[in-house]
Amino acid sequence: MADSVAISAAIQARYGAFATYRQLFETRKKKRASALTPEVDAADPFGTLIDSFVIRGLYLHRFEEYLRDARESPVDVHEDAPEISIRILVVDTDRRTPYSTAVQRMCEAKNLDPTREAVSFLQAFTASPYAVTRALQQLGHESTPQEMHLDEVRYALATLPANRIFPNAPPTVSKAVHALLATSRPLTQAELAEQAGISARLVRNHVDHLEALWLIEVTVDGYRLPLPFREERGPAGDAHLSWYLTPNHDRDDYLDATERGVLFEAVIEREGVSDDDVIRVFDRIKTLQIMPEARREIEAVGPTATPLLEAVRVLAAEEPDREFTDTVIVGVEPEQAALPARLATTRQTGGTNV
Repeated sequence: MADSVAISAAIQARYGAFATYRQLFETRKKKRASALTPEVDAADPFGTLIDSFVIRGLYLHRFEEYLRDARESPVDVHEDAPEISIRILVVDTDRRTPYSTAVQRMCEAKNLDPTREAVSFLQAFTASPYAVTRALQQLGHESTPQEMHLDEVRYALATLPANRIFPNAPPTVSKAVHALLATSRPLTQAELAEQAGISARLVRNHVDHLEALWLIEVTVDGYRLPLPFREERGPAGDAHLSWYLTPNHDRDDYLDATERGVLFEAVIEREGVSDDDVIRVFDRIKTLQIMPEARREIEAVGPTATPLLEAVRVLAAEEPDREFTDTVIVGVEPEQAALPARLATTRQTGGTNV
């Protein structure tokens, strides 16, 4: 797939009136011989990508490395190629905007005002704006404008089929979480297994991962989600929210409500983790700035399901919605490239909360 995207990009690029793929990568000598050769402007040897591509999916951070290698050299540049290149701007957009837009539009029709927490839960539990809109369709229309309550989010999510909840997690996780959404009280292990249609052994296997990331709470009455029941609307329900949904300045503890902070707390709370392990994990986390890399490092120390880590990133109150921008040079990069061209190959990161 990465090779296909890279070759398509080269085909859809031009240097002036000349097709860059023919100039750079054409393997047929007769075709190259019949093609006109451009006069290369040493001050501006870069062609233009005419079209654009949109690639989406949960595991794009795993695809990025292959795509980068393929983009920079989809096939070998032939020996007679002119010194021209294509600048391809690659943007990994923040993933919250489609969800917040979908929630805002659906809630406007329902006379509801969604909170940031509501958007976060809807995104974290579904991983699809389409599933979010389907869930919110089940809410009634309010006669007067009202703030959306989290118990309404629980109800809306419960109306979805189980396979639309944590769709990228193992099916048993989806079934267990869906059963906890649909209930009006905490469930014991036996009740959860029965209502989810899975074995008690599978409940035990997966609940540990969910509990380790504060996505399930184990109470004296049984298992429950960090979402209030209808009768808990208000402070009673807020008490059960995962700690990292509350911004740092609104809490009195030392915890950090970022993905990195949650991962650190999850690791140090694991049984059998030594002080040396804690120090090693902390050193790894604090020096890694790009979260896909941080996730891979933490998974190597304490494996957990990637979809659950993605849910943590979405729910964490202090986690910014990042946008990564990268410029890749395809073709023959001139030895004496202008300063702006060289600077353009440097990855830049930034982000804003939506």
